[in-house]
Amino acid sequence: MKEAAGEANMTVITIVLIGVVAAVGLLLVPRLMKNIKAKACCTDGGGYMSGVYCVWGTDASGKPNAYQNINNDKFKTGERFSACMAD
Repeated sequence: MKEAAGEANMTVITIVLIGVVAAVGLLLVPRLMKNIKAKACCTDGGGYMSGVYCVWGTDASGKPNAYQNINNDKFKTGERFSACMAD
């Protein structure tokens, strides 16, 4: 009887752990895909990534003068990246 109870406990623990891993995956995967898409849109649009900013213009001294935070909603709807970021 003790062996059967032990197997039942291990089955419950396994099912709970599988549920936890699946829940974490469901939370992380969409966010990761969104960031990958935004970074690809930045580079496709002629820019480069600097942290969370897409930089695409520089002034005469070489400092960035055109940049946008990829986590900002303006990045999705802006003229430069809206076609790429369309769902």
